Order: sequence, then structure tokens, then C-alpha cells
Amino acid sequence: MAFDNDYLARTGDGGLGAAEFAYKTDDGKATVDAANYFADTWGKLRVGDSIAVTVVATLGADPEVVVTSYTLVILTSTRNAVTVITGLETQDTGVVLAGNVTGRVLDSEAVLKATTYTVSITADSGKTFYITADTVFTLPSIATGANYTFVNWAADGDTLLTIAPAAVDAISYKGTSVDDKDLILTKATSIKGDRVTLASFDGTDHWQVADVAGLWVKE
Repeated sequence: MAFDNDYLARTGDGGLGAAEFAYKTDDGKATVDAANYFADTWGKLRVGDSIAVTVVATLGADPEVVVTSYTLVILTSTRNAVTVITGLETQDTGVVLAGNVTGRVLDSEAVLKATTYTVSITADSGKTFYITADTVFTLPSIATGANYTFVNWAADGDTLLTIAPAAVDAISYKGTSVDDKDLILTKATSIKGDRVTLASFDGTDHWQVADVAGLWVKE
């Protein structure tokens, strides 16, 4: 797609100096950075103004997933000719956005998943996994302080979410704590937004349910 003025918003008033803008698109970074991509903004953007650009995989999707985000600065701005300086700031990718009108960031540690995944004890601790299709998560061996959140992000009744502990570990839930038994959100009862946070607060015997919403069952 081409530049869409509806997704360009002024976020800071620079007065007589430089102003700040934000822009969201699913055009690739190379396309956005090309000369005259912002040509239709002549008279709105001035030399020195900065634009915080967020490139998403599919604009208007729910959820939207960030491909990259960075800041550029207007280098020249004349009628039908706007060029930019790029590469000033690059931020993390993989952020999940929800609400395709506002593009509100749900969680800076969010990750979208739609397949089987083995959770890392170190790299994934503190992350929130948003699930859009049937998914099995295999947990690592317990380490004190590790925590993970799993959120159903598919339509109601559309997803089976299974969380499997290591063979010698348990998930303590509703009075049961048996090794090698899964925690399951069944497809029939799943509702978009159902979630569970698992953590190991003070030991390595079992995962504890720190927060839960929805009808989860034990294997």
C-alpha cells in the first residue's frame, strides 16, 4: 500500500522547532524510507520533524504484530518531494498490538504463537504468549523466579491450548499437583482472553498458578 495520512498522528508540538509524529503501516521499511514516500505530507511535515514509525505484519489485523519500529527525521520537504534520514533508533520486534484503531501496546514482552513450542527457562521468563491456533507449550524444568503467561487470542471455541510440564514437574491447580500432567484450556470452553500465569515462587517442585481466567482443567 502507499502512504496513508489516516495513520500519521502528531504526538508532540515543537512550536517553532521540530515536531514529533507517529506513523503505523504494513509497508516494508525500505518502502517507507524511500524518497517521496511522505510526499503527500508537504506542508504538514517540516525539516527536522521526527516520525516514530511502526511497521506491522498486517495493518488492521487483530492482533497486529510489530515487524520493526524505528525513528526517522525529515531531511528535505518541498512540494511533492520529501526525503528522510533513517536508522536513528531501532526497537524490539515481535510486540503484539491489539485494537486496530488505536494500536495500543498490550505487552512489550508479548509473543504470538500458533504451533507447538518449547518454553525457555531464561529467554522466555516474564513473557506473555498469545495463542491464535491449537498449541502445545512444553515447559522447562522449574527454576525459582521463572514465570510465563499464556493467553487465548483466537475466537471463542476455536482453540485448544495445552501446557505440559517436564516429566518430573507438576502444575498445582485446583488441589491437584501430580507430576507430568498437563494444564488444558479445551476448545469447547475456550473464550478469547482466557489466560493463565504460571510461576515458581519458592521452590522447584511444582508450577503455581499465579493468575487465571477461564475454564482450565488438569489432565
